[in-house]
Amino acid sequence: MEETRIRELEELNRYYQKNGSSIVVMYYLHGTDPLPLLNDYTEGRGCAYYLGRPASDRQQRHLWGIELRARGLQIGQWPAYTELLETVRRAAGDEPLILMIEHFEQLLHDGSGFMKALQAMVSDRQQKRRTIVLLMTDEAIWVEQHMIRQLGDDAHGISGLLKLREIPFYEMRAAYRQMSFQNVFMTYAVLGGQTQRWNVLDRKRSFKDNICQHLLTGGSSLQIQLQEMIRRPLREPAVYNTILCELAAGSGKLNDLYHATGFSRAKIAVYLKNLMMLELVEKVFSFGNTGIENTKKGVYRISDPLLSFWFRFVYPNESSLKMMPSDRFYDIFISAGLQSYLDRFFAEVCREWLCRLDREGKLPIHISEQGEWAGKTGNIDIVAQSENGDTILGICSWKRTLTGDDFAWLLGCEQKAGLTGKYLYFFSGTGFDTALTKLAGSENGRIRLVGMEELQNE
Repeated sequence: MEETRIRELEELNRYYQKNGSSIVVMYYLHGTDPLPLLNDYTEGRGCAYYLGRPASDRQQRHLWGIELRARGLQIGQWPAYTELLETVRRAAGDEPLILMIEHFEQLLHDGSGFMKALQAMVSDRQQKRRTIVLLMTDEAIWVEQHMIRQLGDDAHGISGLLKLREIPFYEMRAAYRQMSFQNVFMTYAVLGGQTQRWNVLDRKRSFKDNICQHLLTGGSSLQIQLQEMIRRPLREPAVYNTILCELAAGSGKLNDLYHATGFSRAKIAVYLKNLMMLELVEKVFSFGNTGIENTKKGVYRISDPLLSFWFRFVYPNESSLKMMPSDRFYDIFISAGLQSYLDRFFAEVCREWLCRLDREGKLPIHISEQGEWAGKTGNIDIVAQSENGDTILGICSWKRTLTGDDFAWLLGCEQKAGLTGKYLYFFSGTGFDTALTKLAGSENGRIRLVGMEELQNE
């Protein structure tokens, strides 16, 4: 199990081990698979599961009753939630019960009484049998911004919230050791750390083969996941798709989007805000408060890798995808631009590499905060700073050999950003030229060159 999931499992176990019953809301982004974590959590323990579906309140209770009767339990045809919960609890005997209700938001109809029945069950002091209720959903934004208001007083019965995080790159790399480092990295740059997306892959096949089979083929699993992610929460797909397409093409500022889309600036701002609330788009903030006059402000980019890849390569060329085999489409429309697309995600991997070394005490400074600097004439991919102000500056390139000119360029960006890099890190997927290598040897440890061998053997 990945390190991130182990920490989340430990948090769940604390609810199981403490006295009394609990109601825990566990939520995650669409595309995250909670089942491996739940399998470990419930192993050797009494558990029950119900999947909420879009249905009327009466039909929902009827469906749950059908499932219980299929297990041999006796219950009425149109049971109330009190009867449903009592039946589930009784079937578990005297052992602690883990009750998992996925898509619990489907049970929250006005006047349904679901939450009140649930709280009555877990707060019954005369009942010594403990119940740990996991209310699960992939409606992460609803949980964070609307759930408490919708539940009202019923929210007081919730013991805690647990958000399942995306799996970082190096943890995904450890889980997919049979795939090459390059294959895992390229896949991560398309699927991100959302585990449900990775479940469809054939680990023995190449990146290209997996993309062609599972994303570019009509009706494929990743294509279906992508469509659900976009269509379910976005009510005006024509507007959102237009903005996402232009963001993927490089129109990152509000004014750029205004000229590219023809929409008003006010309209674009509203839709960008909605996309940010859904964690599909992010606003880029530069590290620190120096070099403001040289800093590019108000820059947006697609944060979800699958969405970014789709709108960069597939959406603008979907007519061609319909008319040719997926492998030919890949060769014509994806392969040429893929290396430049990967640069941004390579920088994210390099930041994670630094953080892992920092935790192990293997960096010359201890990082207290980090980020990036977006300049008007160039970016510094990595800015990491200690509490006393010692700073690491870094640039990253997956596709290009870094040279002595890159050293001079970084010094220029350093000056424009108003930063002082005590240490300069150069990350490259293809290597370094002789001039930069000589500079690194003459700078008394200030310059560090990090190539693929170090990155993949971390």
